[in-house]
Amino acid sequence: MAKADNEDDLRLARDLLAGQWGEEMGEITYLKGKDALRARAALARLLLAGPLDPTLAVMLAAVFELEPESMSFQRAVVRSGGETSFASWQTVDFKRRSNKRSVPMLRDETVGLWMQQRLDDGTATSVKDATTQAMKEFHLSPAVVKSIWLRWLRSCRTQAMLKKAFPPERA
Repeated sequence: MAKADNEDDLRLARDLLAGQWGEEMGEITYLKGKDALRARAALARLLLAGPLDPTLAVMLAAVFELEPESMSFQRAVVRSGGETSFASWQTVDFKRRSNKRSVPMLRDETVGLWMQQRLDDGTATSVKDATTQAMKEFHLSPAVVKSIWLRWLRSCRTQAMLKKAFPPERA
């Protein structure tokens, strides 16, 4: 990344996290719409390029910090006679990228395999027992665990049929 691009990305990321100072003292505006999306992309590029600019790292930490006044950066600014308020800084809301319902395949694979291992090693004496253990271990409802188990069994059967239909070639 060229130095000018890096500086532009750094400026955009700072504006995203701390806002932009207006003409009048104390007036802060935050990026919205396409400007915010460009700034988010700039922040992502900086995070991936590493190492992160120390000031940007502090600003990013302030967005996530529950009690920003406890941060050492904040204390250092106040000690030096300056004053800064993190109260008006951006916050982070985690949302899915899509409204489409996704099938949590990794979760299902993990729970199905976990239940199968309990049945194989005798830790669970029955599918019902394995279901109860999985509900406690993964904090899932009985209906979800049952659905996962049925998909797991279907997947195992499908894999067995595919192996039978297409046996591995021997070298």
